[in-house]
Amino acid sequence: MVEEVNYTAMLGLRSSVLYLGKRTMAACIYPTDILSGTLHLGVYNHSNLGSIGSFHYENLKGREGIGIRLRGMATDPELRGQNLGRMILSFAASYFAQKEAAYIWCNARQVAYDFYVKNGYEFVSDEFELPEIGTHRQMLLNLN
Repeated sequence: MVEEVNYTAMLGLRSSVLYLGKRTMAACIYPTDILSGTLHLGVYNHSNLGSIGSFHYENLKGREGIGIRLRGMATDPELRGQNLGRMILSFAASYFAQKEAAYIWCNARQVAYDFYVKNGYEFVSDEFELPEIGTHRQMLLNLN
């Protein structure tokens, strides 16, 4: 079941999955984590977070309507293929559609392109590099 979690509970997965342990947990705190309206979602596997994602209000340049940015999406590698990430994306889409958001967007890592496409996201940029993280493309899910 998807539930709201405190961002501090997400830092271990962010560090190990997104940054391969090369960043301390403190270095995995995003400035947007403490913004009003930011929604941190997680799915637990027993007592451990199995999948996470953080969503905050941020428009994508050149797009009309209320935008939501997804950051820090990660799933424990041992739990991949169990639809935990899909559950988070689905929950967030329903939640923000009710808040009259027009779309959810993210900077997707190359290794996650297929995951986002399978969940209805479309490419909206060419590839670009983020230092120390790798190749990305912006992807977007229309909510209306």
